[in-house]
Amino acid sequence: CFEAIKTLDMREAAHGGKRGLEAVGIQAVDKEYVPLSAPVACGGPVESWLLAVEKGMVDTLAGLLFRCYAEMKKAKREKWIRDWAGMLSLAAGQIAWTAECTKALHLMAEGHKTAMRQARKKQTSLLNKLCDMVRGNLGSLDRKKVVNILTVEVHSRE
Repeated sequence: CFEAIKTLDMREAAHGGKRGLEAVGIQAVDKEYVPLSAPVACGGPVESWLLAVEKGMVDTLAGLLFRCYAEMKKAKREKWIRDWAGMLSLAAGQIAWTAECTKALHLMAEGHKTAMRQARKKQTSLLNKLCDMVRGNLGSLDRKKVVNILTVEVHSRE
């Protein structure tokens, strides 16, 4: 679970009257940063505090994924992609794609013959927006995120 992490953002802190370090965020190789929802004490045996960091990452990302998915429905896609970490936007996008396909399949089963066609139109519109974003003026990190999302969305259609 640590393979995409380049560094832990550490700071000095006091725990139980002792000074030590705590992890407050994670940074990926591409410089994408995610602050942990709660600091993690990094003292004692390394295997103990690395397990605590792992739990902190999982808890943080689970909470952020829920918020990311909820925000996806409210914000414009371009702003949403810029505001959220790549791993979260990829996961939320796949959740949304699965939900839309499932909804279309249920509607088809209920007799709505055009449900899949409408879902495909919506997905094609999203792909076109993502293509426009790639052609536009993006920073390096945002461009990587959009290209990755676009790649996953295209392959989801197959």
